[in-house]
Amino acid sequence: MDIKIYQPDGKIYAKFYDMEVWGNKPIPPNNSLGLSVDFIRFIMEADEQMGIYKMDVIVTDHFDNKKIKLSKSFNVYK
Repeated sequence: MDIKIYQPDGKIYAKFYDMEVWGNKPIPPNNSLGLSVDFIRFIMEADEQMGIYKMDVIVTDHFDNKKIKLSKSFNVYK
């Protein structure tokens, strides 16, 4: 999967490419839900923009060459 996070002014905040999606892996511990082997952690620093961030994820099935785009927004405030 590829992930792009956009900051409130629309500029790209971060990009992550070729992250491995969960496949043929053991179930995550402690009854947690995991959709990928890789993950991102979002930590805001004091000088970063407050407001609505948007995250776009494109998941690619390399066997069928199919893609799905997922989007989610989240609000960051003090």
